[in-house]
Order: sequence, then structure tokens, then C-alpha cells
Amino acid sequence: MVMDADNVLSANFWHLLPHVLALSPEVVQVEVRPSNPGHSMTTKMITVIYAFLNRVIQRGRAVFGLSANLCGTGMLFRKDILVHRAPWTEDMGLVEDIYYQIRLCEKNIPIHWYDCIWVLDEKPIALKSGVVQGSRWLRGRMAIAIECISLLKRKPLFAISVIWALLPKPVFWLAFISALLNHMLCPFSWETMTPFLLFPWLAWIFPSLVFKPYRIGPIAVVFPFWQMGIQVMHLMQAIWDRGKGWRHTRHFGKGQDYIE
Repeated sequence: MVMDADNVLSANFWHLLPHVLALSPEVVQVEVRPSNPGHSMTTKMITVIYAFLNRVIQRGRAVFGLSANLCGTGMLFRKDILVHRAPWTEDMGLVEDIYYQIRLCEKNIPIHWYDCIWVLDEKPIALKSGVVQGSRWLRGRMAIAIECISLLKRKPLFAISVIWALLPKPVFWLAFISALLNHMLCPFSWETMTPFLLFPWLAWIFPSLVFKPYRIGPIAVVFPFWQMGIQVMHLMQAIWDRGKGWRHTRHFGKGQDYIE
């Protein structure tokens, strides 16, 4: 079992874990929730992301019987997988969870997602800390995407699917594609365009307005604007940090020495 040192387990974790393991899953990813959703604007916006990832992406994949995404914490592995079938090594870069997820996919080892138990993971409070963390993940994702280019000849569908999964997909991409399709199919008018522009917006913020662990209030409506801006910041920071390797994420404000 892999957990971050600052994680807090759900109250029922040790009670329900034996029931989960009784199903004989090879790899388990439990739900990861922010432990400080309302602490700052940064943690609130991160909570919107986790609401969508957990309630839509992870649960949706589980409903359709697809393999879940690893989250870097709250992960459980059978020992024979880590040691023999898909060895965990120390050369997996800045996003070892994503790298290892690809390795499991290549070995046809499914990842099972459960939300009956969860871990509370503290998120960075300051905007700068969040940008440093996001840029580190972006650099790691891009490194894997570049590595997958070499697989295009041998495994084109696999390589393309991995590269697409790794690319950042801000809300405005969805809005742009929706609006473009609408423009191609219908005469342009704001009346017909508005639903397509609003749909990606509502799809992203709906889980954080409905599901109790993620409710942060009406401030969630500004998330699309925050997401577009933060993606640009991540890219700029990633360019600045290129070649620097791992950079710690400071969770508390200035003057505190608690780091990830």
C-alpha cells in the first residue's frame, strides 16, 4: 500500500479494506479527496478538479469496466506484480504513477477503483506552490509523451492514446470544438452557440456543486477561467524549470517548513 506521509485515511478504511481485498483485485486505487478544500482559492479550484476526476472520470471508467487511473497515493499492489510481473523501478521520472499505469496497461493488469474507502490528501494553499506542483506534473507528462513518439511505428494506437491522455485539456478546448461543430452544422447565432459554450463549463463544475465532499459553493463557477489561466502558468513554469528535476511543493504559506 502506497500513501503520502501527510494523508488521513477515512474512518472506515481498515474496516472495509479486508472486504475490498476479498475480491482479489490485482491493483487498487481508492478515492483521493482534498483534505483542505476551502482553505484558499487554490485549494477550492483543485477541489473542483478532483470532484470531476472522481465522480465522472474514475467512477465512469469503473462503471464501464475500464481500468482506473493511478493517483500517486491511495494505491495498493499485489507483491508479485511489483516485483515480477511489472517491476516498480526508480527511473520512472517526475510522474511515476502515470508511468507505472502505462506499464500495467502494457501487461494487461487492470486497476480497480473503489470509493467506499478514501484518503484525504492535503493540497497546496498558495498559488505559487500549486503552479510549481502543476508544472512538475506537466514536465513529467511531456517527457512520457515524447518517449511514446518512438512507439508510433510499433504500437500506433497505444502510443496515440497515451499521448492524448497526457496532454492538458482545458475547458476551452471542449468549448472550441463544440462551437466549431455547431458552426458547421447550423447557421451561426449566439442563440445556438450558447448551449455548446455552456456545456463544458457546467460539466466541469457540476460535481463540485452536487457531491458533499467537494462542495465549495458558488465560487466554482469561476473554475473555467482559473483553469485556462493556470494551464498557461504551468507551461511557463515548466519552461523555467526545465532540466531542474524534482521540485518540492510547499503546502503551507510563507515561513512554514512543511513540504511535500
